[in-house]
Amino acid sequence: MSAAAALTLSELRTIDLFDDLDNDQLGEWLAVARVRVAPAGEIVAEHGVVPAGVFLLLEGTMLTFLIWLLLLLLCWPLALAALILYPIVWLLALPFRLVGITLEGVFRLLAAIILLPARLLRGPRGARMA
Repeated sequence: MSAAAALTLSELRTIDLFDDLDNDQLGEWLAVARVRVAPAGEIVAEHGVVPAGVFLLLEGTMLTFLIWLLLLLLCWPLALAALILYPIVWLLALPFRLVGITLEGVFRLLAAIILLPARLLRGPRGARMA
């Protein structure tokens, strides 16, 4: 499609998005539609920037989008396995966490016992010399 060519009703009919619209409604779209030719590699819309309208791809491919779809198809089993295995791994790690909490308490008790004579010799906190 060239930049000078106008969009036609038959071209809009080929887009699945407009299947449920009648000719009058499609005519409203044609009244405001503008054809824009973008060379390969040109950025049409950027993330975080609100576009000035709706973009419909009539010809060409969106290679990046297709690569993301391929990645989705390849990685969904890994994501599903992570969702299923995470609670199991958490349950298996729970005893080790409990042992860690217990050992931390034991070491704090030992430190308090060992440091008790030094704390007693130091005296009360408010009775320090200036």
